[in-house]
Amino acid sequence: MIPKKQLIAGITFLAGLYYLLNWLLPASWTGGKLGDAENTVGPFLQVVAAFSIGLGWFQLLAIQGRNLTQGPVSQRVNAVAFHLTFWTVLVVGLYVNVRPTELPNTAYAAKLWELLFNDVVVALGSAVFSLLAFFIVAAAYRAFRVRNLEAGLMMAAAFVVMLGQVPVGGWMLSWFPGGSAILPKSASWLMTVIAGASLRAIGFGVAVGAIAMGLRIWLSLERGSYFEREA
Repeated sequence: MIPKKQLIAGITFLAGLYYLLNWLLPASWTGGKLGDAENTVGPFLQVVAAFSIGLGWFQLLAIQGRNLTQGPVSQRVNAVAFHLTFWTVLVVGLYVNVRPTELPNTAYAAKLWELLFNDVVVALGSAVFSLLAFFIVAAAYRAFRVRNLEAGLMMAAAFVVMLGQVPVGGWMLSWFPGGSAILPKSASWLMTVIAGASLRAIGFGVAVGAIAMGLRIWLSLERGSYFEREA
């Protein structure tokens, strides 16, 4: 019997090998068979992804269920909130989207679904991102110190970009001929030329790192909490 660890490594290698060959080999070499097989492999990956989401749900329910029955008071409050929102959204979503014409009071359920999503989820997301912006500004203020030339250049660039985005930046130099457009144009140049080149360089580095990580996972060389466990 093949050990579980070797079986998972073999399946991972074969799945990655298929996509690698399908990407690298011309269709004339394989007679188009690899490309035709993608219609079968693609839905299989969707099934695996669905099972992964189901495992995530099961893990959340198990953890929050344990917190609800065995955890302290603070964890029990969070567990109650989790189960209440999870089951409410799940039941209402299934009620609205699974054969809605055959179920009674579908219109009321649809209004409740719209209320849950538009008036609760969207509002909570906006609130969290608004708080995140303030946290980022506060952390940058505490951590940023002008101690060398590079930090001074970064501070000057941030100052120009911020003033170039608001009307007060143009008003500050309005006394100079054509000065009202200096800061907005400078901010646009910094954002499109300097920051654009930096983002492309960062994206290139991220892509190289993603390729290296993909190769490590494909060849079962990755090590960590879930990779060291014996079958």
